[in-house]
Amino acid sequence: MSDISKVALERDRVYNRHGWTFQERGAGDLAVLWGQNANTQRLSFWLIAYVYSTPGLLARLRTEIAPYCTLSDTMPLEIDSMNLPGLFVNCPLLKASIFETYRMANEATSIRYVARPVTIDDGA
Repeated sequence: MSDISKVALERDRVYNRHGWTFQERGAGDLAVLWGQNANTQRLSFWLIAYVYSTPGLLARLRTEIAPYCTLSDTMPLEIDSMNLPGLFVNCPLLKASIFETYRMANEATSIRYVARPVTIDDGA
């Protein structure tokens, strides 16, 4: 099974550990695939739109990610390599830009949760 990704193998371990049926696994996998497909294109468009329309943000993001991306010497420029762990851990402006894009352009329920009980006073 050397051609199966670590993510798929780990997901299978989780399914087995929790006793998911094949029908439950299918529903879970479909939800993940739907979420990836439904959100990626929309998020990509709005992230690019916000980055280019916010003065100074593009230059700051380029500076932040530069240590983790290597570009080709040819034209047009191409990305030769990316240090994904470095991008994930050491680029807070990139992460904040992505989450702000989610907040502004996506349904808020996809990234928010209630961490503790909340009581709202009705003002009476």
